[in-house]
Amino acid sequence: MNDDMNLLVCGGGKVATELLKRLGDRWQVTVVEKQEGRLGDFSQNYTCVARVIHGDASSPVVLQEAMLQKQHYVLCLTGDDRVNLAAVTFARANGVRNLLSLVHDPNVVGRFHAQGARPLLMTEMVARKLFHYLQDPRINVTSFHRGEGEVLELEVGTDFRIPSGSVLPSDEDAGWKSVALFREDRLLFPGPDTRLQEGDRIVIVGKAGVFQSVCTALACDSPQFPRTYGSSITLGLPDWEGADLDDLLAEGKYLGQNTKVEAILALCESGQCHALNDGEKLSKMADLQVRPVEGKFLEDLKKTCRKKRSGLAVLPPMETNFLKKIAKASHIALAHALPCPLLIARRRIPYDRILVPFNGKPRSEQALRVAMDFARQIDASVTVALVREADFLHKDEDNDSRWTQKLLVRSRELAHVQKFHVKEELLEGNPVSEIIRICDDFDLMVIGSTSSEKDLFEPHIGELLVQKSPTSVLIVTG
Repeated sequence: MNDDMNLLVCGGGKVATELLKRLGDRWQVTVVEKQEGRLGDFSQNYTCVARVIHGDASSPVVLQEAMLQKQHYVLCLTGDDRVNLAAVTFARANGVRNLLSLVHDPNVVGRFHAQGARPLLMTEMVARKLFHYLQDPRINVTSFHRGEGEVLELEVGTDFRIPSGSVLPSDEDAGWKSVALFREDRLLFPGPDTRLQEGDRIVIVGKAGVFQSVCTALACDSPQFPRTYGSSITLGLPDWEGADLDDLLAEGKYLGQNTKVEAILALCESGQCHALNDGEKLSKMADLQVRPVEGKFLEDLKKTCRKKRSGLAVLPPMETNFLKKIAKASHIALAHALPCPLLIARRRIPYDRILVPFNGKPRSEQALRVAMDFARQIDASVTVALVREADFLHKDEDNDSRWTQKLLVRSRELAHVQKFHVKEELLEGNPVSEIIRICDDFDLMVIGSTSSEKDLFEPHIGELLVQKSPTSVLIVTG
């Protein structure tokens, strides 16, 4: 008994040759190709090829020579829709049921459907792949049901394309539904109240071209900072030496006007509360909610940020003395203790130019994402600063001649995802000294911090940047 499957391939181009590489011996393939130079040695190179016919696949005579009636499958893979349609029509008339054809013009798809052929829309499929890649290279799209449906895999990340904390939506009326959620290697089936977390991967099933509808529902093209972290801003007004009330209120007002937060809460110690109530400060910020500190200022600040779901905490630079400097990274430690980023305010508003020291580590990448998202809201520029230390200080592979290029490539990838143009500043020397040297040319510095710990008598780079910077500094920790 012969179990071989007969296959007629019309067109001997690259698609056909890639297919032939994958077919095994149980297939008996006949190839029809009009261009004699393409025929080559099909029968010698591919064991599945039984016959090679030189001719036009739209010709009934050529197809009869290819023993059309004995074929189990016919694939029309030429670059001409007219030839493919003619071959499909004749094959259908001769009783072949399994028909597939490349289709280059979406306007003629209906004609192939009418002949019972499965169309493979090359240009549309490629265009969709390109579109999804240009939106975000991490988006995976798989087509199904003759290209009429798609499965999307989207990542919830700190780049704010899809903000964490959002309720996972579905819109069956628009032709799509969230069907699964991968979280920490676990498969979950989401309900109507499922909230997204950083690192989640959403699986969405929908009709072809559904990405834009999904993206609109998830607001993935809208700037999110600081709402990704919370819906309000907590403005800290402590009785610290050098803490200027006017400066803090001005910076708080600027942030409130230029982001989508719902409220600003001023947490004040007694002296600052009196100054607010005695003067005309409150009239300048009618939407400002004021609450006196209960207990220790910093502890109350942490509790308030958690309770009020703050997206950002704003403080003046801390009081520091020599013992504190060598014992603890005060600003960084506080930033790690808060549920949201911390802004050390020095009234360099408006933030027209933002600087981001970049070393390629995860929190550094997150700081760059935050900076780009914030910059889009306030129409600011972003500059990435890469500082390469002297070779004699570090001998490992990360400090070889390729170090700078690796970081540049990565920062450009992140900028590509957010569709944001980022400037680049390449420096060499001591990281703190080099960053501070150029810092006066900027209005805001955004830094990412992985840890608040530091060794005794060893400098904490992030803390030194905060202390020495003449600009406001935004600290992103998680």
